[in-house]
Amino acid sequence: MAYTFDKSRIRTAVYRGVRDGLERVAVRFQNQVVGMLSRPGGGARAIRYYTDKKGKRRRSKRYARSLPGQPPAVQTGTLRRSFQRGRSKTVVLGTLAVVKVGSNLKYARWLEEGTSRGLAPRPYVAPVLARFTEARVAAIVNGTIARALREAGLSR
Repeated sequence: MAYTFDKSRIRTAVYRGVRDGLERVAVRFQNQVVGMLSRPGGGARAIRYYTDKKGKRRRSKRYARSLPGQPPAVQTGTLRRSFQRGRSKTVVLGTLAVVKVGSNLKYARWLEEGTSRGLAPRPYVAPVLARFTEARVAAIVNGTIARALREAGLSR
């Protein structure tokens, strides 16, 4: 039984597998960060007051502040909604493959790393990133490469 080695079909299937695998990793990473940002704060409850259109002082909803070292507590949900993955930003260049996941808000980095003005870090990306070991990412990507090769008829 003769078999012809089709280099371009194999390369295309592997690239598609890497792209799909990284997309899968990015989705899982994004979901876990959003989950981290959905937890209530463990700090003291704060009440905010505001003045309505008629000039009457009103009380807003109560929320629990986050303690230093804990993920930021949800107040408006803007940070949680802003954490996105880049669409079609997966690039496979030789041995380098990149997918972007993050927030475009200026204060997202301040919360993660803290500031020199006294805001203590409230990490929400680093704990999730620590769970995504090289072996875990490799297992996900290897699985999608194998699936892409099977779908292309290049593997059993």
